[in-house]
Amino acid sequence: MGSTLNVGNLSASVTDDELLVKFSDHGVVESATVTRDTLTGSSRRIACVVMENEAEAQAAIDWLHLSQFEGRTISVTRALTR
Repeated sequence: MGSTLNVGNLSASVTDDELLVKFSDHGVVESATVTRDTLTGSSRRIACVVMENEAEAQAAIDWLHLSQFEGRTISVTRALTR
């Protein structure tokens, strides 16, 4: 299982595929999923990205945290484990 990252402050128009492409510049992405409202289907402006390993996850954090994406400053952090 890979390393899970939380991505926040996304533009409402960002898709799973766009997120996957953005993060794949920094390693292998197992999945990229924008969280959507269950009733309306609209973006909640947050996402979960799973990177293949810790080193690639850290590279994505180092490069993308507080960077510009689709006109917004995104945050990229490690997901908390239960």
